[in-house]
Amino acid sequence: MKIKVTNKFLYPFPKVFCIAGIVYLSVIFFTILAPAIKHNLMMQNNLSQITRNWNISDLPWGNYFQYLDISDKGFAEECPNTSMNTLTSEMVEDTFQALYSHDTSYIMETFNLARCADGSNGYFDLHYRFLAQANGQLLLANNSWQSAVDRMLFAQTDYWPIRKKNKLIFATLCTELIQKQQWQGALTVCVANEQTSSNFFSAIALGRTLSQLGQYEQALVLFSVAKERNTTAYEPYYWSGVIYNDLGLLDEAVFNLEKAFSFNTDSCDVLFELGLAYFFQGNQEAFNFTLENLNTLPKCKATGTAQQLVKAIGEIGN
Repeated sequence: MKIKVTNKFLYPFPKVFCIAGIVYLSVIFFTILAPAIKHNLMMQNNLSQITRNWNISDLPWGNYFQYLDISDKGFAEECPNTSMNTLTSEMVEDTFQALYSHDTSYIMETFNLARCADGSNGYFDLHYRFLAQANGQLLLANNSWQSAVDRMLFAQTDYWPIRKKNKLIFATLCTELIQKQQWQGALTVCVANEQTSSNFFSAIALGRTLSQLGQYEQALVLFSVAKERNTTAYEPYYWSGVIYNDLGLLDEAVFNLEKAFSFNTDSCDVLFELGLAYFFQGNQEAFNFTLENLNTLPKCKATGTAQQLVKAIGEIGN
């Protein structure tokens, strides 16, 4: 006697489990993963909007003198008669060393040879990058920020040795210009720094510069990027709180400044801004606690931060 087995009795539980699993995964995707993916894409889009005007990686290669402050008349009008008609890797290395020592004359000589060489194996383009980089560094010395950065960003495109050199140059100069409060120059250089380094410090520097120039929305984007790059740093929360205080968005200011305080309980600057936010929010108890902290912490007491806070409140009130 044959026993007939039907789906009705054999498969009810697997179907139930499969349906439940699909529902469970769908809930996870739409409640957790999808918002996170959307947030990440929005952050990348916002950041690209800020830096897009400085992206010159798609420059045409046809005119090799487009981004140089030199004329092609400075090179031989006719290629010299020479048996050395191929540019070697050793010459590329020599040129790179000349770039480090600012010896632009040697770079130009080898560039001319590259222009005339047959089968130079791509070294011609590389030497053009070296010339652009050297020219950019000279323009930096003359405070021609935008022209210099254009050349240096072009020179480093898809070439790590120059990019590595520029990481240090842009980071150092960005910091110096912020310290000197030369905000327009800082904007150009700090954008290049963010494009080249893309680290926590470059995001903070560019965010501060944008904030000083009144570009608050873009500054907040950079501080959000910094929060993601270092999840336990107080600086991006502090600078975000400063912006929200200036805009009168006190709830947002308190949230960010309390977060900053949780990461750095000894910062007089954080306590100062937090005191402002509490006072104008009408939270007298929290304000008094902050004032007490300022009068207790030795370095805040030594600098008179509590008195500065009271004075600032009086000036804002008037």
